[in-house]
Amino acid sequence: MPSGGLILGREPVVVLAVVNTTIGLLAVLWPDRLDPSVQAAIIGLANAILALLARSSVTPVGAPVLADDTLVTTPTGDASVVRPQWS
Repeated sequence: MPSGGLILGREPVVVLAVVNTTIGLLAVLWPDRLDPSVQAAIIGLANAILALLARSSVTPVGAPVLADDTLVTTPTGDASVVRPQWS
């Protein structure tokens, strides 16, 4: 998970909202320079980039480890208990 002081690494959804709002504001201030197709292209690119960043922030990188004696359900629906693995 990204760390540090930059909001880009911690809150990609907030960054995307700021980008979308900024593009909308620019379109209102300069309608002759930023037509709807250009707005859509910029917003689409920002969505794609920030979605990748958000996914990398929440996707687990390691396999989960259950504590010993945890009650689980097997794929067949049977109840089972996690036992210690001795190597």
